[in-house]
This record gives sequence, C-alpha cells and structure tokens, in this order.
Amino acid sequence: MQGTMRVSVNKPKPESQVRGYAMVTMSDANEAQNAVTGLHGKRDVMGTQALSVERKLQCNVVCNAKIYDVLEDSFRDALEDLTRGGTRLVKIEPRRAKSGKTVYFKLSGNDVGEVARAKSRLHEVMRPETVAHEDPTVTCRLFDKLGLDFIQTVRNQVKGVHIDADRRTFTVSLYGKDEPRLEAKRRISDYLESLTQHRPREIHLASSSRPAGVMKALLNKYGLNLDGLKDATGAREIRLDMRKHLLVVQESDETFDKVKEAIEGCAKEILERKGESFQREEEDEEDCGVCLCPIDGKDYRLQCCGHRYCHECIKLQLTTAIRSQDYPIRCGTDGCLREFFLRDLRLLLNQADFRQLVTGSLNTFVNKSGGRYRPCPTPDCPSVYRCVSEEEGEGQVFQCCKCSKRICTRCHVDMHDGMSCGTWQIFKGDPDDTLREWMKDKTDVKFCPKCSWVIEKTAGCQHMECRCGAHICWICLKAFSTSGACYGHLSSAHGGYM
Repeated sequence: MQGTMRVSVNKPKPESQVRGYAMVTMSDANEAQNAVTGLHGKRDVMGTQALSVERKLQCNVVCNAKIYDVLEDSFRDALEDLTRGGTRLVKIEPRRAKSGKTVYFKLSGNDVGEVARAKSRLHEVMRPETVAHEDPTVTCRLFDKLGLDFIQTVRNQVKGVHIDADRRTFTVSLYGKDEPRLEAKRRISDYLESLTQHRPREIHLASSSRPAGVMKALLNKYGLNLDGLKDATGAREIRLDMRKHLLVVQESDETFDKVKEAIEGCAKEILERKGESFQREEEDEEDCGVCLCPIDGKDYRLQCCGHRYCHECIKLQLTTAIRSQDYPIRCGTDGCLREFFLRDLRLLLNQADFRQLVTGSLNTFVNKSGGRYRPCPTPDCPSVYRCVSEEEGEGQVFQCCKCSKRICTRCHVDMHDGMSCGTWQIFKGDPDDTLREWMKDKTDVKFCPKCSWVIEKTAGCQHMECRCGAHICWICLKAFSTSGACYGHLSSAHGGYM
C-alpha cells in the first residue's frame, strides 16, 4: 500500500443496533476500489455474517469567501444543475469557515465519475479571467505602488468583481459576472497599454555634477514615495533605487525635463544652504552610506559590518527595499555587500513592516529557487511547497495546512487522483503558446537560463540581472552568480561589455 489510511470504528449500541460500522479513509482511490472488491461479501472474523462494503468518495473544493460572494448566484445554479431530478448521486454541502475567509464544498458519493463531474463544475465556476500585457515585464509594473493603487481604485469603482493581485506570481485574476468582470479587465488593460508609450530613462542622483545629499533632499521634500514630485511634475512613472542612487523615469520628454528641473532645484538648495561648490570636498568625518552626507542627528551603526548611517536614512532604505521587494537587504555603503543581521531588522522596523519583510523575503526565496519551490495557488494563501522534478518521478500530494487544497507537487494543479503525472501532462496542453508566439523574432526578449523568467532588454550593456539573482550574458545567455564574473566573461569571451 502506497497511500495513507485511517480507520474509525463505531461501537454498536445493544439496544438499537445488531451490526457494527467502520469507516476506512484512504488517500489513494485505486487502493480504495481494490479494498472494496476484495472485502465485499466476505465473512466477518466470527464467520457469521457477510461484510457489506461500499466505496464512498469524499473530497473538498475550497473557495476564497470574497470569490464566493461575487459568484454566489453561479454557484447556486451549478448546485441546482448537479442535483436536478432528485438523483442525488453526489451530495454537496457548502460551509463557510468560522473565520469567514473561506467557503468549503464537501462532495461525497459512490460514483467516482459523478463526484469528478461535480468537482470539475465547481472549479469551472471559480475559474478566473486573467489580465496581462503581451510583454510580461509590463504586467509586472501592476505590482509597484502606482499599479497596486490603480488596482485598488478599480476595486472601489467597479462593484460585483473580485480582483486578486498575487505578488507571488505577478498574476492579476478577475472573478465575477460578465459585465463587471469585463469592465474591470478593460480598465486594467487600458492602464497597461498606457505604460508602453514611453521608454524608461535614468537620472543618477549621486553624479559628480551634483552635491552630496540630493536623494535625501528629494525624499525630505517630496515624501518617501515621491508623491509630491509626481504631483509637481505630472509624472506617474517614477521609481527610486536607493542603493544605486538612481531615479528611473518613464514619461514624455516634457515631463522628464520637469523631473530633472526639480532635481536640479534640490541640488541648488543644498549648495545655497551649505555654501559649497558643485565639486564635493573631501572631509574627515564619516559619511552616511545612504545620503552620502555627514551623519545628521541620531545615528545607527549596522551590526553586520559596522558602517554608520543617519538613523532616518537607514530606516528609509529598509522601508523602500521592503516596498520594492529588493532582497536580500544589504549595506548601502560603497563597496560593502554585507547582508543585514536579523537583529538590525528587528531594531529598525515596526511589527507591521517586519511581517511584510518576512512575507516578501519568502516570496523572493521562492522566485530565486529556480522552480524548486512554489507558492500555494490559492489566492492570499501564504503556504509554500517543494516541487518534484520530472527526474524525481511521480508528484506527491501537498495538503495545504492553511487552505486544505490538495496539489500535485509535479504538475502544480489540483491532485489528479487515479491519473499519473505523465498522463496528465499529455492532456493538459501548453499554456505558454501565446507567450512564445509573441516572443518570436524578438531579439530584445529572452528567457532567463536559470529560472525561465521572461526578460526584456531596453538599453545598456550586455550584462542583465534577473529577478532570481542570476547575472546573465545577453549574447550567449550564460548565467553567473555575481556581476563581476559576468563582466569578466563579456570581456574574455565577447571582447567587451556593449
């Protein structure tokens, strides 16, 4: 026996029962059928009565309560259709969990085909419509602050639709009746299309032509998310990389010039306040690794490496890294790549930010695992499971402890009981056909050789870094663990970086 088995025996009541009953729960459907065939009609241990054994198949379909609420009418129609005529070949019992966050459908019956049909019908009702741009890198921008704010606006304005934005898999799924669902899809699709009108351009805040402290001045003047800068210039697409002191702007020439003027204005204010020249003078005092200025007010020294920071600057770096999911979090001092100690993180973060850090770093670990680990497919479920590769053989059942979903760890779908992974692969089709068709003949879009994520090269040298952490030679797609190794390869194998 390969599956698991649980036996529950009910003791007969002398005054009302003359026979005993037992329930044997088995995880493998084929083994359960073999047990029924082998035991039905056989004599019991006393040899006085024949055993009556029948198979009763049970399974659960799990649904997020928010999805159930917008699809309640569709579920009701499905249940009526499945039980029409009073045949009741399958018993379906919906139940909302005490937490109110999950709805369970308990399915039971003697006929495997009927139970499978009912389960398939409920999954069909729950099947979402996904919205994405043909360029996956554009779709990912739905998950920055601007994109998530826009999705929340659509949630507030379009009633009768549930929008799930899964930051673990960069997937946006829509649930609901046709009219509100299609309206939400139209708005999100229009937003994605608007993101492709301009190419991203970079502004280096720590260049030699500007005084030290420009980035800090920008954050102090316009806020952590630079919302004030966006309001002042009319820009929507501004992203800040604090470690590199880099501002990425994806706007029209006119708006880009306004952003540059605002930055130069901050630089001018610094010079007027300090009476310095544009060329920064060497100072003996230790500078903050974030703002590149002398320590201002309360300081903090990292335990991982001993480098000193302005207390507010190091907290800004942490908050920005958490919001952009830039992990692992490293010291920002030039030339230092030491990762923060857990004690540093606990001392500098409040509880809410620390929880967000834990969730985000787990997602990054999964993304960088090269497909070794995957998140549970249930929306908002925090669980992760280890995958089984083709070389390791058949997939195993992953029973999620949070949402109770049963997943095949090789095929990554609801467990296909009674069907091997090889058979399932034959019938499932290839969902990547559309993506591969779009990528055909494109030289600026390639798959990461390590994790298979789609990467688009918009500008710069032949060194690319994937979200999984791989440093890639764009010419031959060889992957390296560090940027230095990749640049060395470009020089020796291809004669240069460009």
